[in-house]
Amino acid sequence: MLEMARQLDPGCDFRQGNNPVSFPAGQADLIYSNLVLQHQPSCAHAALLITDMLRVLAPGGLLVFQMPLYMPWRNRLQLRRRAYRLLRTIGLHHSFAYERLKLNPIRMVSLSQVEVEGIVKAANGLTVRVDHLTKFAGPFVSGIYYVTKKA
Repeated sequence: MLEMARQLDPGCDFRQGNNPVSFPAGQADLIYSNLVLQHQPSCAHAALLITDMLRVLAPGGLLVFQMPLYMPWRNRLQLRRRAYRLLRTIGLHHSFAYERLKLNPIRMVSLSQVEVEGIVKAANGLTVRVDHLTKFAGPFVSGIYYVTKKA
């Protein structure tokens, strides 16, 4: 995907990073994150990533990211993930647990809109818009956040 972007606009610096700390502060005009924050180890880690994306964002730049606003209790328990881990611990092969039993190891977290907007504000950001997305989200409601950074 990055190679195609570079071919389409060779004058632009496209980067992919597994850790925003590797990027200099205030250098990115656009940061986009989808289906990433919700799979962090904890809500606190997702909050740190939002803060760091704002650190990297240039004043007047745009940060767009998705985060589930709410997860029902049955999903918060993550029983399918717990069952997967238990079966893997006792020696069942990944493909049996994942393909046959339809279990998965994926963790999921959510942050309320109030929490996210507080994180953004504390990092000197400004939430411009939040779209609530329910289509394709199953029992979840996700917020698509459009955030800019104050000068």
